[in-house]
Amino acid sequence: MRRLLLIRHGKAAPAAPDRDDFTRPLSAAGEQEVAAVAGRLAGSAWVPECLIASTAPRALATAAMLAERLAGMPLIADETLYLAGSETLRQALARHGGDYRTLAVVGHNPGLTLFARELAGIRLDDLPTAGIVGIGFDSGSWQQLGTGRLDYFDAPLWPQMRGRT
Repeated sequence: MRRLLLIRHGKAAPAAPDRDDFTRPLSAAGEQEVAAVAGRLAGSAWVPECLIASTAPRALATAAMLAERLAGMPLIADETLYLAGSETLRQALARHGGDYRTLAVVGHNPGLTLFARELAGIRLDDLPTAGIVGIGFDSGSWQQLGTGRLDYFDAPLWPQMRGRT
């Protein structure tokens, strides 16, 4: 069994004319978002063995916060993950997955949302900042992921949203 966590970076600082999108850092609000979901993830059965992150500063900062909160697991920075689509995400998993049973990818939309839809057949309009989709696969390797199922979901406001009727 393989398990994959797709994690969108926390809220970034606003765009500015003197800085390109890639270099936007994690904002203070983004740090709070990541801290909230990291705390809940740490108490779950979905703690990854390794984090693979985009090299964009906001994604690396998100991954570093998660790694620290989740017992300092390995963090692999992969420059191909900035704005990556499904095929690039699949290639990163094949390249870095090795023998890990549970991996996390920290990256960007729209690629993560589209990849979650493709892998789990779920209806997800937009993975929110610091949102996490956990997909379980009954068999297969990281090189040949088939269709999985949604087994875990979290987002900064998810606990409040679940309580509504």
